[in-house]
Amino acid sequence: MTIEAARLSLQAKALALSGVREAPSRIPESFTAYPVAITYVAQTDGRRHSYSHATKTHVLATEVHIARQDLGRDVETIQPLMDAFVDAVLDDPTLGGAVASIIGESMITARVVNMEWAAQLTFGFRAEITVLITKN
Repeated sequence: MTIEAARLSLQAKALALSGVREAPSRIPESFTAYPVAITYVAQTDGRRHSYSHATKTHVLATEVHIARQDLGRDVETIQPLMDAFVDAVLDDPTLGGAVASIIGESMITARVVNMEWAAQLTFGFRAEITVLITKN
């Protein structure tokens, strides 16, 4: 179980969404095609339970960006992508075995937001998934 495997699993789920054109394994400086998905570790917390057992919780953020053009059309484009991504994560609570489980009161939280990447205004959704990785 590794956080990188979890990140790549989320990237694969985002790339499988209808219409997403890119979900690079390495986070780019700028985007060349839209919609594009990126996933990164937003937060990490660690806890040692005993000498031989520790856990880490990570908050992974997945963002799907579209070029901002017409707000009404942009909302119509991003909403189904967000719903499909949430469903894909809920259907795979170990992210293909990459994590022990997705944890938290909400397994995944997603919101439609105005975004920016490399000084370019975009529109899209940001999902946060808290995962548990155990170390024995």
